[in-house]
Amino acid sequence: MRDICNLWLRRAKRHDGQAGLTLIEVMASVVMIALAGTAALLAVGGAQAGTLKMAQYDQALGLATTIAEEIKDRPQNIIGWVIEVPGDALGNEAQSSIILIVPPPGITFSWTYPLYNGFQCTISSNATNNSANVDYKVQVQTPQGLTATVTAPVLPSS
Repeated sequence: MRDICNLWLRRAKRHDGQAGLTLIEVMASVVMIALAGTAALLAVGGAQAGTLKMAQYDQALGLATTIAEEIKDRPQNIIGWVIEVPGDALGNEAQSSIILIVPPPGITFSWTYPLYNGFQCTISSNATNNSANVDYKVQVQTPQGLTATVTAPVLPSS
């Protein structure tokens, strides 16, 4: 601290009678302030991008859970069943519902459906010899490539 005070005192007592900062010192200060401001803006932008990714992942997980619950709740029959996925509640309210067709248990399949705003849904199942339990796998992928996966176990109808 003492060195800084001495520097300012010496500057005030210049031999040429002038006090103040030189042009180079002012330019260096401006450059340092600009670099610090740029770093701060980049940090805020990175935080916002991370927040958007997490919001989209949460939306994908909500969609996958909704679809999986619909699969678990529907009675199964020989031709499969239809699931209605709600429209985009977070963005475009004019987006209508999306219809997904799910085959009956016992069929190996993997179908991908485009949803809205770049989201995609893949519903898949593997046929097994044990017909007591069937697992459907629901994956919803965000526009940025993050994938939320939910498994929907379905017991055969009695």
